[in-house]
Amino acid sequence: MLQKQGNSPAPVGELTILGGDVSGVIAQLSEDMSSVHVSTGYCVCGIVAGGGYAQFVKVLCIAPFLFIYL
Repeated sequence: MLQKQGNSPAPVGELTILGGDVSGVIAQLSEDMSSVHVSTGYCVCGIVAGGGYAQFVKVLCIAPFLFIYL
């Protein structure tokens, strides 16, 4: 809400598209992701500097976590 009101702008150099968090399904992985235990179709979430309201986002996978829903 604060970002939409103009009270919390995106960091310099980041997208002006609103949104600081993302969630969805992995649509595509880069070729160098073979060592990470995720694949297309996995449900994921993350924090981004900006652009979370976009239809697709590209993120750097630093430390993936596996959540198991019971």
